[in-house]
Amino acid sequence: MTAPSAFIVIGARPARDDICRAAEPHLALKGVFAAPSTLIERLADPIDLIIADLDALRSIARWQRQRSTSRGRESPAVILALADEELRDALGLLHLCRGILFWQRDLDKIGRLIVITLEGYSGVPPDLLPDLITDRVRISLIDRLTPTERYTLGLLGQALSNRSIARSLSVPEPVAKSLVRTVLTKLRLRNRTEAAVFAVRWYGPGSPPPDNANLPFSPEHVTS
Repeated sequence: MTAPSAFIVIGARPARDDICRAAEPHLALKGVFAAPSTLIERLADPIDLIIADLDALRSIARWQRQRSTSRGRESPAVILALADEELRDALGLLHLCRGILFWQRDLDKIGRLIVITLEGYSGVPPDLLPDLITDRVRISLIDRLTPTERYTLGLLGQALSNRSIARSLSVPEPVAKSLVRTVLTKLRLRNRTEAAVFAVRWYGPGSPPPDNANLPFSPEHVTS
């Protein structure tokens, strides 16, 4: 039986070495990378599985958004390798992976996780499913936001006040307040704190919001 082909992209060397040793008996490794940029250059290669850390998964998410309108062969399955303390930062990206490997404690289960993942089943721990489902719903609703509303979501991720959002968008403060309310409503967010957490998970911690260049403000940006 031919072993499934795989890439491993893990930035931290101790984690990368441990995961490679555990995965090698179960996979035909076609590449082991430290830098996510190297993985992106190789995503056109025919491959069955990618074992990626959080930085690499963020790069995959950006790559998929850039090519969201194009069609091609099915993307490889992804197993996300996490340290326990990275879990909350990963919640907004779980829709991109079929399995999660907590590499500090579950390396002995990697063979079973690979089989489950490649057979099309979910290897996500059951206690994460409510957050995963909620984020998937919200991600599916992002396309309903206007460009200005998307930019507003990014600004909420930077914990900006309505006054600062208005200044960034060059609009009156009441308009900024209306934009924030519209974003919360469209994405079914309870408050701006929940919006900020979701924005950080979606855009990545410390990332700027989407470029607002050439986004002329007009009244339709604040309507549903």
